[in-house]
Amino acid sequence: VNKPLVKNITVSAGTMSSFSNAVSLMIVTLPYTAPSVTVLPKGNDSSNSENKVVFTYLEGPTVLGGPEIALEQGNSRVITVRAEFGAVTRDYTLNIARDKSNNADLQSLGQGDGTLNKAFSPSVMTYTLSIPDCLSKVSLAPVVADATAKYQIAGYAANTPAIIAVPTTGSVTATITVTAFKGNTSVYKVAISRAKSVTAFAATPVYASYSSLSPGGTNRLTFKYTLAFPCEARIMVQVGTKWYNIYSKVETAAGMKTWVWDGKITQGGKTQFLARGTYKMAIAPYYKGLPCAQRQLTFKILNAPTVRISTVSPYTFTANGKNKLKIVVKWSVLSDVKVEVLSNTKGIVKTLFAASNLLPATKTLYWDGKSNSGMLPAVGAHTYSIRLTCGKVVYIRNFTVKR
Repeated sequence: VNKPLVKNITVSAGTMSSFSNAVSLMIVTLPYTAPSVTVLPKGNDSSNSENKVVFTYLEGPTVLGGPEIALEQGNSRVITVRAEFGAVTRDYTLNIARDKSNNADLQSLGQGDGTLNKAFSPSVMTYTLSIPDCLSKVSLAPVVADATAKYQIAGYAANTPAIIAVPTTGSVTATITVTAFKGNTSVYKVAISRAKSVTAFAATPVYASYSSLSPGGTNRLTFKYTLAFPCEARIMVQVGTKWYNIYSKVETAAGMKTWVWDGKITQGGKTQFLARGTYKMAIAPYYKGLPCAQRQLTFKILNAPTVRISTVSPYTFTANGKNKLKIVVKWSVLSDVKVEVLSNTKGIVKTLFAASNLLPATKTLYWDGKSNSGMLPAVGAHTYSIRLTCGKVVYIRNFTVKR
């Protein structure tokens, strides 16, 4: 061979000291991000054509399978590139070293509960973490951005998640130190405190009338509440000394929510509208089944329910078994309803209508003058009345019966 066996040696990654046939040792430095490198020698033959020289790769006496060399971070390997052309042989030595990672970032804080004051970023070192007021502790299990790095939460062993006790008032700070494989560090600080799960609760308007709450009305009571955390929101109303659950929803996201109410509660197995008065309403958040602090407001129901007999026609009714007395009744609240004919001397003569849990309505009834037993009134003029009973509200209207 009239020319050097090797024209050049390069590598696929990292940096290498300058190649020269006069130098048999070259230094290759790989970044920590490169898990391997391929050695790329180029040979000469006597006619200056390429790829006639045969290359063998060795590590000590061991022949390697090819030019690709894998290294762990922080490790080095000494590789011999042997060039052969016929009986001529020349060895070149490469000292290959892979750098250690200097990545001391976290990928996430790994908090078990709560909300950070800002989205996590590896370059941001300080945060505040708010957890629901019903919790007394929170877990932190940080995740490092580079697998070779280690984290340590103050007071705990390296790479060990922590359970941080959080005071009822004030805050506690968790310090997380991340150490890169190369030895450099980053320090993250998280100030942790408890916060109210419901930050606002309001009604619009704070009063309502039966006419606006009854089915078919144009208005409803609108309640707005703001949640600091996803949770189950339960709303209750107080009637007397007892609280009634009237609404429940699992909210999967924090923020302001709206609920529209028609004013009905279920009491003793019966659904009915609230009577006139002032009431308390409470929203009770439950986080993972734990009750958090409630928030209350006061609202009013202003108008009494409408219950009346609008028509008794004719006012003087001749009972002969053929004529019909027309009665029109109406009620504006869900209620048990009963309509009866009463005599001023005999009490209940006829039950015209009776039903439970009726929605507000207007109903027309007719009476043929006969009693429940099918008898007509005695001869003469008598004072009778129609009695409309809706729950605890009673309306009576008198009329005259002749025979």
